Formats: sequence, C-alpha cells, structure tokens
Amino acid sequence: MAVLNIRLDDRVRDQLKELADDQGVSLSEYVRDLLMEAVVPVYQSEVEHGDEPPAESMRIADRQVLSLLHRILARVLPEDANGVDGDLEYQLMRAKILEEGYTGEYWYETAGFSTELSKRDCNRVSDILQMFRVVTFSIAHLEKEGKPVAEKLAHQLQFQGFDHNNSLEGHMARYVDFLMRDGKRWTELKPQLERNDNGNSHSPVLDTYLRMLAEYRRIMDSRERGFSPLDHLLSDDELEQIADARVHPSSRRHFRSVVRYDGDAALIKMPSENTVPGRAYEIRDTDRETVLAKGVTGQELLDARRDQLHSYLGEDPERTNIAMVDVSALIQRHSE
Repeated sequence: MAVLNIRLDDRVRDQLKELADDQGVSLSEYVRDLLMEAVVPVYQSEVEHGDEPPAESMRIADRQVLSLLHRILARVLPEDANGVDGDLEYQLMRAKILEEGYTGEYWYETAGFSTELSKRDCNRVSDILQMFRVVTFSIAHLEKEGKPVAEKLAHQLQFQGFDHNNSLEGHMARYVDFLMRDGKRWTELKPQLERNDNGNSHSPVLDTYLRMLAEYRRIMDSRERGFSPLDHLLSDDELEQIADARVHPSSRRHFRSVVRYDGDAALIKMPSENTVPGRAYEIRDTDRETVLAKGVTGQELLDARRDQLHSYLGEDPERTNIAMVDVSALIQRHSE
C-alpha cells in the first residue's frame, strides 16, 4: 500500500483528530476515507430528484426545432387522437408557447421528465451490483468447497435493492430494472430482489452500500491482479469485513476474533494500521459472536504484536511483519 505524507498546520491536524474521534475511527482512517470520497465522492444532492424543473430560458434555435416538431406532430396525429401526445390543438398550443417565448409555460416541455441520474450515480449502481455479484459467487463457491458461510452473514450480504420512497434511490431502483431488463445481466441477483419485495428496501440503503463498497475496494486494491475468475472471489473473513462495514463507524462495537487455536495460543489477524491505540476492543471466539474478553485497548493489542515480533526477530532478524498475534494472555487478563 502506498504511503502519502502531508504537511499540515498543527491546528488543522488537531481539528482532523477531533473529527476522527467523533466518528470513532483513527486519524489515518478518517483522512483515507476523505481521500476516497474525493475519488468517488459520497452523494450530495445538487437538485431535488423528481420531475425535471422547466428551463428558465431556451436558445432560439432550440425553440425553433421544438416548435417545428410540435407542428409536424400536430399534422400527423389522427383526427380522434386523445393519447399522451394530445390532439392537433394541444400540439399547436405547445408550438405557440415556444414561438412566443412564454417562459412561464416552458414546463410543458419537461413535464414527465425525470431529473438526470448522474454519470457518477449510474457508476455507483453498477459498482454496487458488481460487488453483490462477487459476494454472491463467493458465498456459492465457499459452499461448494464445503465451507458454507453462516446463515446470518449470508442474509446480511443480500442485495435488497433501493428505497422506492426516496427520490434518488427510487431512481436508482428504476435504473437497476433497466439494466436487468433483457435478463442477460446481473441475473444472479434477481432471486435476492424477489425476496426483498422486488427490490424495495423500504428504508434508505445507499449510504450503507457505499460503506460496504469502500471496504470491498480496499480488499480488492490490496490484492495482486490475477487472471482466473477465482482470483476475484472473497474469503469468509473478507465477507465478514464487508458485512461489518454496514454499521456506521460511530455505532460499531469494535472487536478482533480468534482465527484459530494453536495449543494454548489464541491467534488473531491484526494489521497494525487498523488498530486504534485508545479504542476499546472485544476479543471474540472463532464464531465471531462469543465474547472472550472485553475492554482490551488497542494499545494492548499493539504491544502484544510488538512483543511477539521482537521474539521472532531473535530467530529471523530480517522479519519485518507478522500476520497473526497470540492474545491468550490478554484474554486471561481481561476475563478475570
């Protein structure tokens, strides 16, 4: 992973630290997420979604073209026309609005048109679908390999669609329907949508999906590029990471779970950059539910990692990192 050094005034650094503490994350995590938002910004509504607002003005060339189209349509409509295009009188009325420049009536030209779903939001929908596709294939592959994921985890990682009562998410839901219209793309997600009221989540989910997507990107960015389809699948631990991202950082119960036991040693995976010294952690058993110890500080975990690395250096002086840390002593200390 690349390292980016940034020089800041002490005041700015302290303000960022306060914001990070409010979010319940480390300063490094907070700044990294801000940078991720700069690359793929979190959605902020620029206009209210719904009917496209009428233009306040039009170029004369646009008015001429639209007026001509209305006059042509007026001449080709059947005499008894009464559909969505109206009749001859209706089309001539719309032509007159444009020719006379009645800007207060320009809404006739945009009535029924939806606000554009931006390129960024269209890409977000595609990325979210791709993430859930990989998640779905990964769960199926693990089951085929005799390592089925927990039912609760599988349920948490289902694509629920979007909230039809939210203007933006409702637009995204219609875009999903459009992308799936021919039955050739994203077909593996269809059963999940059907189980969730045909893709109506009934509550806003976009922010949740974006947190999951940010975690998914971190996982994929940390990998070497491969050419086999299996290189894109996720492990059980990685699926857990994506599921955990559903919860907002300020509401998360932070924990580290035992991956395996080796004699008396209880081993956890612990990348140092994701451990906050002043944060309280739980240590959980391999089922990720049973709590073995509470109130273990991040500093204690980092100290255990440092001490273990030092002991390894006596055996291999060139070793610079470790993936597993024995926390059996911490479990004993905090369970007494």
